[in-house]
Parts: sequence; structure tokens; C-alpha cells
Amino acid sequence: MKDRFRCGLESLLPVASRRLAAIALAAALGMGAPDVFAQQAQEPAPAPQQEEAPQGEAAPAEGAITERRFTDWTVHCGRRTGQGPQMCEMQQQTVDEEGRTVMAVAVGELPGTSDLGLLILLPLRVLLPAGVTLQVDGGADTPLQVDWCERQGCRIEMLLEPDLLNRLKAGTQATVVFDALDEERQRRRLAYPISLLGFSAALNEVTG
Repeated sequence: MKDRFRCGLESLLPVASRRLAAIALAAALGMGAPDVFAQQAQEPAPAPQQEEAPQGEAAPAEGAITERRFTDWTVHCGRRTGQGPQMCEMQQQTVDEEGRTVMAVAVGELPGTSDLGLLILLPLRVLLPAGVTLQVDGGADTPLQVDWCERQGCRIEMLLEPDLLNRLKAGTQATVVFDALDEERQRRRLAYPISLLGFSAALNEVTG
């Protein structure tokens, strides 16, 4: 029943994926979680650069990003300012049968640390009392806490603890499971997949 959920993600993520998403994750998890994605949606998005400038040439302009693909994950890297440290984040989006984004996942280092943060953006109408869980290759459920919901969707923000991180690196598919109301206000059990193909390679790019 994925096609019956319209949560606004389709208008949000195409913009966010063209911006330096690491800034959004760093701000969300490290600075009180302002609505960074909404701010980005109001700004013009520069076209991503596929390759970094070769050694000896000028660094990319402020706000420019590079983008690399690792199977089912995309890594975005860039700088807040021309001289600032490079920040990277890996992203993946889940789309429905009509090509609309229904879930987005991002992993990146928190600013000033080597700790990894996980950001999941879910559709609106999530039934919070029923809870949200994450499974890796059909294994045990890992409870996820929804931090808050806004017009773009419901956000889950958490540190990636070593046990879960190792399961993600060793797995082939994770699944986010939750209950939600469809457009006819009928309760549905939803299971959205996250491909883990390319996860380790993308992670090495983010943390390297």
C-alpha cells in the first residue's frame, strides 16, 4: 500500500539530495535539530560535481558538492565554506511504485567527532504508539524512536552504536517496519526496505 501514502517527501528529498546533506545531519543531531531541509528547499541548489578538483587546481566553490555512487548508496561531500573541513554523508531513498520518495536514510559523522549518526525520514501518519523497528536480514527488531514529525515527515535521529553498525555492514537488506494511516485513514502495517549493498564502501568514503 505504499502508493497510498503522500507525505511530502517527494518535494523535499530531490532538493536535499542535491545539497550537502552532511550539513543537515550535523545540524539536526548536533545543534538542536533546526529545520535545515526546509531551509535548503528555499535555496537554489547547485549542480553536483562528479569528481573532486585534481591536485593543484582550485578547490570547489563554497556550497559546491561532489557526489559518488556506491551501488545503492550515494555519498555527498562538500564544505560549509571554501576553507572549512570537508563533510561527507551517505544517503539512500526508498520510492513507491510511482517514483515518489517515501523514506530517506542518511549516515554521517557528527561534527568534531568520529561518532556516526543515523537519520531516517518517514512519512506522516505514522502511528507513534505502535512504535518503529529496524530489522537487518530478518533478524531481531531494533526499536527506533521517532523524535518529532513536521510537514516533511517524521524524523528518527540516533547514534549508530557498534552492534547495529556491524550488523548493517554485514547485512544485505534492512527493513524499517511501522504502522501508519493511509489516505482513507485505514491502519496499515508497512515495511520499507533499505538496501545494504555498497553500505561498507560508502561508509569508508564517509569516514576515510
